[in-house]
Amino acid sequence: MLPNPSNFLASVRAHSASRSMDRESYNPLGSIRDEVKMAIKNNKTFTIKGSYPGVRRSLLKRGWVEKIHVAYRDRLSNEMKKFQSYSVTELVRLLHNKDISEICRRLIKSKLLINHQVDLYWSTNYEPFRECSDKVKQTLINRIRRAEFAYTSKQGLCEAAKRSFWCQIPGVAQLNHPRSYALIKNTHGDTEDFIGDFNVTAAMSMLKWVKINSDSGQVKIVSPAGKIPVKIFDFAVMECYKFIKKSRHEDIDFDIEEALSHEWSEFLEHFYKLVHVGNHFKAVSYVEEANMVRKANYILEQLNTYWPYLDMDGIMNIWILKPTNSSQGVGIHMCRTLKYVLDVIKKNPNRRYVIQKYIERPLLIHNTKFDIRQWFLISSPVPLTIWFYKQCYVRFSSQTFNLRKLHESIHLTNNSVQCRYNKNTSRDITLPWYNMWDCNQFKNYLSDIGFPHAFEKIIYPGMKQSIIAAILLNEEKIEPRKNSFELYGADFMITEDFKPWLLEINSSPALYASTPVTAKMCPVVLEDVIKVIVDHSRNNNASTGLFELAYKGQVTTNLPQAPSFQISAVPLTNSYFHTASTISKMSPKRSLRRNLSLMNQTTKEHPELYLNRISIAMKQMMEKMLEVLKEKKQRRKNRKSKGVETTYVRAAIDTQTSCCEAKEILLNDINLELYPEMQRLAETEKPSTEIMQIINK
Repeated sequence: MLPNPSNFLASVRAHSASRSMDRESYNPLGSIRDEVKMAIKNNKTFTIKGSYPGVRRSLLKRGWVEKIHVAYRDRLSNEMKKFQSYSVTELVRLLHNKDISEICRRLIKSKLLINHQVDLYWSTNYEPFRECSDKVKQTLINRIRRAEFAYTSKQGLCEAAKRSFWCQIPGVAQLNHPRSYALIKNTHGDTEDFIGDFNVTAAMSMLKWVKINSDSGQVKIVSPAGKIPVKIFDFAVMECYKFIKKSRHEDIDFDIEEALSHEWSEFLEHFYKLVHVGNHFKAVSYVEEANMVRKANYILEQLNTYWPYLDMDGIMNIWILKPTNSSQGVGIHMCRTLKYVLDVIKKNPNRRYVIQKYIERPLLIHNTKFDIRQWFLISSPVPLTIWFYKQCYVRFSSQTFNLRKLHESIHLTNNSVQCRYNKNTSRDITLPWYNMWDCNQFKNYLSDIGFPHAFEKIIYPGMKQSIIAAILLNEEKIEPRKNSFELYGADFMITEDFKPWLLEINSSPALYASTPVTAKMCPVVLEDVIKVIVDHSRNNNASTGLFELAYKGQVTTNLPQAPSFQISAVPLTNSYFHTASTISKMSPKRSLRRNLSLMNQTTKEHPELYLNRISIAMKQMMEKMLEVLKEKKQRRKNRKSKGVETTYVRAAIDTQTSCCEAKEILLNDINLELYPEMQRLAETEKPSTEIMQIINK
């Protein structure tokens, strides 16, 4: 009679297990050596430098064998430290002691791997690249070598943002990063650009101050006790208008006069007094508050088309100054004035800084500022493979939000900063004392305020696209070593429209249990990293935990061949060049300078025709100006106001009147639609003799 197959297999397994146990009892070293050999054969040996118990547990339960790092002895348990110096023979003798047998087994395995290069090396720095030679094998290392100023550098991210236009893939990659400038010794380009940005942003902020206070009615704009001259407002209007013209590329056809540095200095002093101190514009007889509001609204409406940062910039013009090589909030300055920024840089000439526009209108939770820490993983530089984690956590400030106070406890949400301060008693009681929410709590809050889909539809995809764009912009700075991976932590701010803005990317994110939230999330994310790097790399059907594939590039197997280069050309036709008919296109609506430029570019076959055309254009322009002057004069008479028209006409027509005076009067009295022509006429202080002859005719 044949035995039952199931019973037979069970008996075979039991017999094999018995033999294995007998062998381990009589020859434990041989059993351990076989286990180590099997791990080497299956490429399952690893080293961890640092305290990553979650990673160690994940690998050990998968049958991996650890080669204990020499420097790791300082972090070992007391038993480990005690037996670390024992020889293999001495450790084998201690295996019968159940209390320390597991420790002895780990130490024996480690000593048997003494001359073996491990298959996976997890470290806090780049030491594995020195210890593990690629000539022996390409060890899997949890670090990606890259250029000094790449995506994890504040300076690198600043430089990448300038090129972000060239790396926009709809629905895949789009970088949202606050305006940033690298302020570094002996590099004046970014410093000048920052000063220009600071000045123009202050001008825009002044117009927004007028609009906001006009809408709310809580603060006077113009008052007899005001200390700010109205010409400062006119200066802001003119500079914003120049910015609009540059955005339209009108500076290609004619020069736009730049304001002088002392003019900006005077403007900024008054801006600080108006916005930061609370002064008002001084009332004068020829200025109406309604006219100022109308101008501000008109310019702001135009700026909306060309300046996407208009709303999030606020009105305080606050900037944040960060050292490029620091972390955990060290060395950060919140800056109100341009002088303060330049003084800090001057006092620290050898330190690299990045100045970033502070987001003055962030999304607040119970009137408290927060940011989002989002994990992502690059599992391979070749092909570039990016994984995005489906969970994140929110970090709160310990104080309520206030732009009038620039203390770090209000504006820096980093946990290493906030742990130094006690929770403000006036803060909402629903916010936890440890200043963190997990992702689900954040989603529930968004649902409670009426935006249940804001995270899935706007925030999460926006964060993903910013990360992908930031990495792609620095892809050429990544060393193309296949067996490299790295986990990163990205910090995001959310504006009132739920748009995420990438602040920085951290290469060594905190993964310890600093709060109940991180105590729960960090072990899970480390386990999921092992699922992607170890399990999924060996089995495409294996689970990747909460990581989802966000981007995977393509590998070019064949190097591109240099194409054949040829130059071909065709002669330009006569229609390409300006002829006499070109003059008919000249219009009084264009500037005098532009018309003269057009005239000089054409041939000189019929000079009398050119003079005739330009005289007609100038005559039409002067007639239009006189009509405007007559209309304004009649309106002044109706108001029974005397003396202003004489000044106005003299400023507009008399060529000896200074350009600044003409600008000031024109800004107060002429409709915004006529600014360009009137301004250009006023700027012509000394017209040529030929032009004066045409005007006299």
